[in-house]
Amino acid sequence: MRLLKNSDDFHVDFVTGEMHRTPLHVACLLGDDPVTRCLLRFGANAGRKDRDGDTPLHLAAKYVGEEGNYSDHKLLIDPLIKEFPDAIHMKNKWGETPSQILQEAKEKHKQFLEEESMAWGEEIGSCYKPQEEANDSSIGMITNKSWNEKLANEWEDDCADQGFSQQYFIDKEWANNVPDYPTFEQWADRMAAEYKRKYPSASEKLKRRKEENRKRKFAEIRDMTDRLEKEQEKYRKRMAIKKSEVLDSKHKNYKEKMSKHVSNQDSLHKLRFRDIPWPCHGNVKEMTEVIMRGFVGDDRKERRKYILKQQILWHPDKFMQRCIDMLDDRDKESILQTVKVLSQSLNELLNQ
Repeated sequence: MRLLKNSDDFHVDFVTGEMHRTPLHVACLLGDDPVTRCLLRFGANAGRKDRDGDTPLHLAAKYVGEEGNYSDHKLLIDPLIKEFPDAIHMKNKWGETPSQILQEAKEKHKQFLEEESMAWGEEIGSCYKPQEEANDSSIGMITNKSWNEKLANEWEDDCADQGFSQQYFIDKEWANNVPDYPTFEQWADRMAAEYKRKYPSASEKLKRRKEENRKRKFAEIRDMTDRLEKEQEKYRKRMAIKKSEVLDSKHKNYKEKMSKHVSNQDSLHKLRFRDIPWPCHGNVKEMTEVIMRGFVGDDRKERRKYILKQQILWHPDKFMQRCIDMLDDRDKESILQTVKVLSQSLNELLNQ
């Protein structure tokens, strides 16, 4: 937005890439609704087609048709339709319209929600099924009994591997040092927590996908901003080269006018404002730039000599001594005032 505001010559609908797409096409392809609204605000053409005949609305409709993107479709689609309503029925190269693509996206999103809902219901049912079976007291007693037997057998196996028996620990009153094995309920809770971590719910999947899409959008916006800044830098360089060429041309014209004026000083013709060999037609700042275009180098002494030489030409008193009788009375005041201001500008350069 900073580049768009500060540049009057920047074309917001420039075409790039093999697909001949504009920045608005790219923003819609990535589903970036803030950049889309910004480009529309600064005059982007919402009806322009790429090489496949797709308008920005076609690409935006395809984006919302992707899995997990339909919930935010109004933020992206509504500004485009408001800007160019006819695009909703325009056909691309394959005869598709944004209206058809959006209808397919809506049906696909509805089917996706139904599948996620069924999968989530089965997952919840499988998690609660062991708990329902545990409500039966007889089954719970058998399960706990088999669990305790399993722990006891594992403890005896560990003792046998070390060359001791379970009775040895009891006789030595080391029973309190036996490891505190988890109960069946504790083990089940741990398994449930691990299952939830490995197989996240539908809402967590959706949240993860949105986060990935947000990071991807941020990367695309950053790349687009970098490209725009490079284009702006190229433009500034071209303008600097063009300005340098214009100054060179004006300085050459200034030297020619000055030499011609010196050779015609004996003429009886009264000088009007336009007859004075000014450095250029414009303000005093532009005149000073044209004058200084004749100096090349970084030597401060040579620069000072060059400015002093120009001051001799444009000093008000010396100018009046040379030309006062040659000036037309109608323009005399404006000529002398301009010479005075130009001389003051040269003095400021001399003191820098």
